Amino acid sequence: MGKEFIAEIIENKPAGKDIFEMILSVEKNLTFTPGQFANVGVPSDALLLKRPISINTYDAKSGIMTLIYKVVGKGTDALSRMHAGESI
Repeated sequence: MGKEFIAEIIENKPAGKDIFEMILSVEKNLTFTPGQFANVGVPSDALLLKRPISINTYDAKSGIMTLIYKVVGKGTDALSRMHAGESI
């Protein structure tokens, strides 16, 4: 099981039709590699299950992670409406 942490959204922007790029500030020096999945919790009482989203990039020195996801249901739709400064 992986480490749980809170990440702050730096940017969450459209990158195509129903595709979003979310840039996060996370703890520095974690061990992630592109292609691994982050189980993202959506802050909602109605959405209890985490969404597995592939890590696109991660810079351990700066603590910047990029996720790219497609809006396909309630969870990813809720993620697409989140803004900079919010936490997941």
